[in-house]
Amino acid sequence: MAQQAKLTLLIDLADKLSAKLGKLEGKLAGFQSRMQKRLNTLSDKVSSKLGMSTDTLKKGLMVGIAAGAAALGALGVKSVQAAEKFNDAFLPIRQLNLDKSKGELDDYRNKIRDAAFEVGTNLSASTTAMYDLQSATGVYGDDAIAIFKKVAKYSVATGADLNDSMNSTTKAMKAFGLGVNDIDKLLESNAKTVQTGITTYDELAKVQTEYAGAASSAGQGVDTANKVFAMFTSVAKNSDVGANMAKTFFQGLGQQADKFKKVLNIDVFDKEGSMRQADDILKDIAGKFKGMNDKQITEAINKIGGPEGLRGALDKVKTGADDVIKTFDAFDSSKFNLDDALRNAQGDFGKMKELFANRLEIVLSKIGDAIIPPLLRLFEVLNPALDWLNKNVGWLIPVFTAFAGALVLAAGAMWILNSSIWANPVIWIIAGIAALIALIVYLCSKIEGWGNLWDYTVKFVKAVWNGFLADVKLAWLGAEDLLLSGIEKIMTAWYKLKGLWNKAEAAEGLAKIEKESNERAKQLNKAQELSTHYKLEAARNLDGALHSLKWKEDKKEEKTGNSTGTQNTGASLYGNTKQGGGVADGGNAKKKGNSVGNAVQKVTGASTQAKNINIKIEALHKGNNIIGNGGNGSISMKEYETMFNEMMMRIIRNAEMS
Repeated sequence: MAQQAKLTLLIDLADKLSAKLGKLEGKLAGFQSRMQKRLNTLSDKVSSKLGMSTDTLKKGLMVGIAAGAAALGALGVKSVQAAEKFNDAFLPIRQLNLDKSKGELDDYRNKIRDAAFEVGTNLSASTTAMYDLQSATGVYGDDAIAIFKKVAKYSVATGADLNDSMNSTTKAMKAFGLGVNDIDKLLESNAKTVQTGITTYDELAKVQTEYAGAASSAGQGVDTANKVFAMFTSVAKNSDVGANMAKTFFQGLGQQADKFKKVLNIDVFDKEGSMRQADDILKDIAGKFKGMNDKQITEAINKIGGPEGLRGALDKVKTGADDVIKTFDAFDSSKFNLDDALRNAQGDFGKMKELFANRLEIVLSKIGDAIIPPLLRLFEVLNPALDWLNKNVGWLIPVFTAFAGALVLAAGAMWILNSSIWANPVIWIIAGIAALIALIVYLCSKIEGWGNLWDYTVKFVKAVWNGFLADVKLAWLGAEDLLLSGIEKIMTAWYKLKGLWNKAEAAEGLAKIEKESNERAKQLNKAQELSTHYKLEAARNLDGALHSLKWKEDKKEEKTGNSTGTQNTGASLYGNTKQGGGVADGGNAKKKGNSVGNAVQKVTGASTQAKNINIKIEALHKGNNIIGNGGNGSISMKEYETMFNEMMMRIIRNAEMS
């Protein structure tokens, strides 16, 4: 009987699903028909204006739409990726400025992007450079933007890495106490270093931090520090070694100051006690060495001593004093104009391609900024679903595990019973349905709100479907308006030209174009409002569906009494309060009477509802019972009546149980 009821339920469910699927199929067919009709109408309009066949135009439109859709999809993906990279690069700046408002930081973010677009540098590298600048110097806002533009132009003009250039600039600013107005001189000094020394812009940007601190500690300026480094590049193995020698030279110059005075009678410090510039000291040393022979020079160098860099500088003056002085003079006389260098770099094809690619990525990041907010709203809608799953995973996993285990056990038992069942899919369908019904019964017994869930789900699906149709219609109307607007611009120009010799016809044509344009604008606005409406409706129904289900809670009846403290003394099985001696234990009745009655009423209350049950009885008596006086195997009428009553009671009880 129970299996037959389950199969009947399955058949009813299949009928309902078939009807629903049939309606959905009809809607899809109608949608396809309407879209085809719109396409035909648009094709007729455009073909009549362009003077070509409708079939040719349709083929061109389909190819163009497919290519446009693919291009828009790729553009959307690239734009979101570019915006995401920019956001990731800007996040450290947000963390560095927690005391500032989100609006202020968003404006700063846009300024960084505009500055990077102006110069043509990579957006992520530019943002990282801005972070390095503020992190090292504390400079923020317009001053930081001004410094970045100068360093970025220097990087583009010289080919030096932007982040290395910014790193060396910030270190030099801290070491030499430079401000915003001193950046031009610093960059010019760096360019002169490359012109006179044996190094590159990229190498200088990487190694300048090695000797800048020591030079500043020795009281040297930027130009002097770069001059000494340029001198060492002619004797050192590479720029790294030259930077280290310059560092130890500046360290040893102050350490051995008294020996310079004693051995060569050269003052390292001036009358005010400040250290003289190193290039002037080396020029004085070169003048002293000119009047000395090799032995005397060697003895003097040994007496002065000092670290490797200082001895290396003295050796360089010993063997090539003229070369040292020539390097210093060339540095002082060289010229560098950043704007001219930038124009030269921008004239190179490879550099132009790089700048174009960087600017294109910046534009894509702006498009991505417009796409990301709807995606964020989508995640906000989906987050409650994840939250619900996270809170209920504790009981979901055991339920589904038990369900899977039941299927495995059922499959194993059936395989053992009869291996031929594997070839009979009906058995598997019945087993799956039985397990599914068992799962549904379990969930229904533990959770309430299934009716609301179903209602909200149906409304949500309808809203999503209607929203999809509205979006398709909106996209179609937008594409149609874009295409027809372009054609109308051409036709407008034609009618204006035609007005020179036929004003009436030109005015009529222009009026018709304006009327059609206004009608399309109204349709677009209406479609936009409809799309927004369905999106909001879908969001509301989804939220309602996610909050529909909740665990059933046992409802405990509160004790009731009158003002004198008198309480019910007990309750019958059906909740009727008994008076007097109807209850043996009055204390227990007070506690349990109402709850027991309510519990029983929950079980028996459903039986009061009207039900239609058909009972088919083949026969209660087929003649095998002999009614008589009770002798010779017969039964008496009273015995037969007792048997009949018992059989009828069994039938009624079985009907009630079913």
